[in-house]
Amino acid sequence: MHELTCAQMVESITDYLEGALPPDELESFRAHLLSCDGCDAYLDQMRSTVRLLRAAPGHRLPVAVESAIVRTFREWNGTRADQ
Repeated sequence: MHELTCAQMVESITDYLEGALPPDELESFRAHLLSCDGCDAYLDQMRSTVRLLRAAPGHRLPVAVESAIVRTFREWNGTRADQ
């Protein structure tokens, strides 16, 4: 198991939420969450966003909009990690 940086966590979060992380990366991902409050909070925000998007009645965001939201979260988190 190798340690992940916060930037690597942000890059992996979509795969994690979709259950697509390989077992070795999943172990590293979970270990990082236990020691990083920022990434844990980021994961909670992403889960909340996904839940809200799925609950929107009768409307589905275009894929481009959904991708833009994910990209914005990644950029925001990357900016915070640099501070």
